[in-house]
Amino acid sequence: MDLYTTDAIPVPGGPPIREAWLVAELHPRSDEGAVSALKMRAAAEGADAVIGLRIAMSESEGAKGFGRSFLAYGTAVKRSRG
Repeated sequence: MDLYTTDAIPVPGGPPIREAWLVAELHPRSDEGAVSALKMRAAAEGADAVIGLRIAMSESEGAKGFGRSFLAYGTAVKRSRG
């Protein structure tokens, strides 16, 4: 599974994108956990890569103190097979 922070696959002359869809995963402890979960979800849905990878973090205060959540999201793509 490839991940790119750009909005395009950086492969000149590479196979064109056949399908694209949004994927997102939330993780309560770390950005690495969110990215790992995102990769697993995209692969399970048949993606060849995720482009435009973004990570967001939110903090909240509750009865147990401060908590953080990490969200990884991007565009899953399926390439044409020539």
